[in-house]
Amino acid sequence: MKNMHNEKGFTPKDITKERFCIPLYQRLFAWTPREVKKLLRDLKEHFDSERFKEEHNPYYLGMLTTVERDGYIDLIDGQQRFTVMTLMAIVFKDIPEWKAFLFNGKRLKLSARTEDEDYLEGLANGNPLATYENLCMKSAIRSISEFLEREFAGNKDAIRSFALNIYNHLTFFISELPAHYLKESTSLNKYFEVLNSTGKGLEQHEILKVKLLKNQGEADKFVRIWNWVAQMERPILYRNDKINDGDYAELYRRALFECRRGNFDAVVNDIQIANDTQEDALTIDKIPVKKKEKKTAAISVDKEDSIISFPEFLLLVLDLTEDCHGKESFYQKDKLLDTFDNQPIADMQKFYHNLLFYRLMLDYYVVRKDMSNGQSRFSINFRDTDHNKREYREQMRQYQSMLTVSTEFYIWLKPYLRYLHGLGNTGETTSPSIIEALKKMDDSYRHSKGFKPSDLRTLKYPDISRYWFWRLDYYLWEKRTNLFDKKEDQRIVEEYVFRTNRSIEHLHPQDESHNDTWNGSITHGFGNLAMISQSFNAQQSNDNVRVKFARIQEQIDNSTLQSIKMLKMFRMADDDHSKWNEDLAKRHLDEMCEILEETFRNTNDSDNVEENV
Repeated sequence: MKNMHNEKGFTPKDITKERFCIPLYQRLFAWTPREVKKLLRDLKEHFDSERFKEEHNPYYLGMLTTVERDGYIDLIDGQQRFTVMTLMAIVFKDIPEWKAFLFNGKRLKLSARTEDEDYLEGLANGNPLATYENLCMKSAIRSISEFLEREFAGNKDAIRSFALNIYNHLTFFISELPAHYLKESTSLNKYFEVLNSTGKGLEQHEILKVKLLKNQGEADKFVRIWNWVAQMERPILYRNDKINDGDYAELYRRALFECRRGNFDAVVNDIQIANDTQEDALTIDKIPVKKKEKKTAAISVDKEDSIISFPEFLLLVLDLTEDCHGKESFYQKDKLLDTFDNQPIADMQKFYHNLLFYRLMLDYYVVRKDMSNGQSRFSINFRDTDHNKREYREQMRQYQSMLTVSTEFYIWLKPYLRYLHGLGNTGETTSPSIIEALKKMDDSYRHSKGFKPSDLRTLKYPDISRYWFWRLDYYLWEKRTNLFDKKEDQRIVEEYVFRTNRSIEHLHPQDESHNDTWNGSITHGFGNLAMISQSFNAQQSNDNVRVKFARIQEQIDNSTLQSIKMLKMFRMADDDHSKWNEDLAKRHLDEMCEILEETFRNTNDSDNVEENV
């Protein structure tokens, strides 16, 4: 590109002879209508200002970073802004200047995203594709059109003036990288690192994407799989409001069955076709503008997400595929590129197939985080074909919730996914089998680390692992019908949600200024302790038992229980703060230790435990 260092910057008018390309390692277009409308409002305010009317001063869009390659200008940084510019050109295509800018829809090339490229070309030429829509781009175009209608009320002259102002005065600078950056990956990586250090650039997994695809014969299929599994905020299989839980589970069972048979191409094609034919569907190469609410009979989900990030998932699949025996240091997200460099992938096709297979398993067999009305909880897509096993499925969901908040993901997810992978050709299993396997794996790991429930009889705060509180709350939940006499308590316990960010609370306070004096070993013993949120613990501080009991009653009334163990302590004292004494604390200690010891008795210390964890 000539005159690359134009000190005055470039406008759409200045780049009508250049063809730009968005490399495959760049993020997919992800601007929301909110971001598009903000840019348009800023532009209108700028063009309406007195200064612009007098000086025609430019509106600066920022810096585009580029490098020339094969007759195109690769957009290393700035592709989101350039795509928005292209979408504005589509809306303004009846204006000759913008029509020329579009270059028959070929101004912008999208590497390895032929559907999106064809989609833009079709819109530019007034021949939209009948079988494919990019929802983000579609929403952005709609936002531009709605803005014009709202602000200019259909006045064509005013719209034309606004469009030409953008064409002539929307200004950006271009920084061109030397051509050797493409030939020397280390140079490009260093540039990306500089961008990342300023908060602007690519994530390590986006750089890794390019490295792994280099010289791969099946690059197109691998790109599809990567783009698909990278979107951890949504399950891989699209779900609309018309699909019930059972049918949705069946979609996953079928896809997993085909993976087990080695029919990965069929899985990719089937999911692509199924998603493309859904109304408002998301395909492999799309990112949603806004998470559409998924409604079930029980809950309306405003937002959902995986319990692990995409870099963590990549490391997990690498570990499982190459038998890396990864320890804690292996799972450092900020070392993702180094880890992949130090662990070569023997069979790239196998790795990408595992990305798809394990992601399907993660979506179906593993809990996800849901946010609704500001409250978080865990859900799971797994469903038994036998509807009578609902209670076991709930155990499966709650036990995984407990592990998610208490245990590093690789400690339990790695053996769990390996167990699911090894189920056989059909992969058929039930929630009773899964919950048994989860408990066995967890117990074996705890045994290997020397965890013994009997130690709780002598351990004192702060030397008691928080894991014991989470584990106990799970078993109090599981045995709720036997351990709680009141139907109200059983209902409240049934709705209990496991959460992170917990701290240990003394029911009888450590500061005894306004309370009876207890033996220190009982005050700091397991029988007087429960785990609650840090914010709630800070609120209670060293309040007396009467105030703490009042707050427990408030949690019961509002069904916002912080600790099932705390509820048990409250009921043992007959809801009366004056009755909580050393004898009750010792009795509570014995009863809770007996429950935990019982859960360990049937675990064989020789059970297989991965040596790396």
